[in-house]
Amino acid sequence: MDLLLLRALRLHRLSGPDALARATGLERDAVLHRLVEMDEEGLVELRTGRIAGWTLTPGGQTRLSQLAAEELASGHTRAVVGRSYARFGALNGQFKELCTRWQLRSRDPLTPNDHRDVGYDQAIVDDLSSLHRGAMSVLSETAAALPRFGAYAGRLGGALERLQAGGLEWFTKPGIGSYHDVWMELHEDFLMTLGRERGAEDA
Repeated sequence: MDLLLLRALRLHRLSGPDALARATGLERDAVLHRLVEMDEEGLVELRTGRIAGWTLTPGGQTRLSQLAAEELASGHTRAVVGRSYARFGALNGQFKELCTRWQLRSRDPLTPNDHRDVGYDQAIVDDLSSLHRGAMSVLSETAAALPRFGAYAGRLGGALERLQAGGLEWFTKPGIGSYHDVWMELHEDFLMTLGRERGAEDA
C-alpha cells in the first residue's frame, strides 16, 4: 500500500483521499487511515488553504525511492520494465502526433480543430483505438512483472470507451481522467519506476 500511495502522491503532487483511491484502486477509508499514519511518520503532510490536499515530505520522497528500488531488485523485473518502456516510447511518438491532429487541422496556416467535421475526428479516434491495442500489449507485459501497472489498462480503456461514445473531452481534456491524463501518468510512472529523468524525447 505504501508504494502505491507514495507513488500516486509523487505523480499527482497534491491530492485528496478520493483522488488517491481512484488512482491506486484502494478503498478510500483505507487510504485516509494510512495517510494519517504516514503523516505521523513524517512521510506526508496535509496542506490546507485555498488549494488543499496531501503531499509528500522529503522523508516521503526518500521512502518512495527505497521502495521503488526494492521493487526492481530483481534483474529480470528491471529488464522487463525497461523493455516495456522502450515499446511504450515508440507508441508515445504516435500518441503525441494523434493529440496534435486532434487539436489542429493544420499547422501552416495554424488552424484549430473545431470538431465540426465528424469524419475527421472519427479517423483520429480509430487511429487511437489501434494504438490502444498496442498499449494494452505493453501493459500486459509490464503487469506480468509489476502487477500494479495493470490498473492503467482499465483506466485507459474507460477513457477510450467514453470517447468512442461521443464524449470528445475524454481524449485530451486535463483533470478529468481523460486518455491523455492517464497516458501522461503512465509515462511518468515508467520514468519514476526506472529511476530516469524526463529527456527531450520524453517531452
